[in-house]
Amino acid sequence: VLLIQINRSSIIKPILDADYYIIGFPIYDLSAPSLVTKLVESLKVRSKSISYFCTKAFMSGDAILELHDISKANSLKTVSIQDFYMPGTDALALFAKKSSKTERILKFFHSRNIHLKISKFISRIEKEQEIKPKPKWYNSFAFLIPLKTKQAFHDQYTKYVPLLYSKKDICIECMLCVKNCPQENINFD
Repeated sequence: VLLIQINRSSIIKPILDADYYIIGFPIYDLSAPSLVTKLVESLKVRSKSISYFCTKAFMSGDAILELHDISKANSLKTVSIQDFYMPGTDALALFAKKSSKTERILKFFHSRNIHLKISKFISRIEKEQEIKPKPKWYNSFAFLIPLKTKQAFHDQYTKYVPLLYSKKDICIECMLCVKNCPQENINFD
């Protein structure tokens, strides 16, 4: 078993030598992180199996389906997929005070059936039968948010990211933030 944290300087050689791939990632803006997509695109190996799991807030979009399509183009066989709700990965967690009823409800919703989901994910890996992820039209929560509101949030998010900066008096210029940013949003000039 080889565990590798994917970053800009990940070494691809040990990854290409693997017999089986299990890739986990958080969903960002309904997509897989760009580093994950690049990694899957680089896996030009034939007849090997791959499985995906991701953490999400309320919506994962078609991130896994998009990765499956890239895998299939590279002759990889997708055998297991799973998405998990994770507390704190959505804006609703900001409104939940510690030990409040809202916090308990969010944790229940996010953690529901997690052991069963993990067991199913593992059993599908063991069977090694190819599966085809289905396209999602997200979930019922997505219908509650008008499209214009979601677009406005996305527009503000993409404007905000370039405005992030480091505090010059405490930054030691180790570049870890640059190397480990899964969306490759951080640059150092």
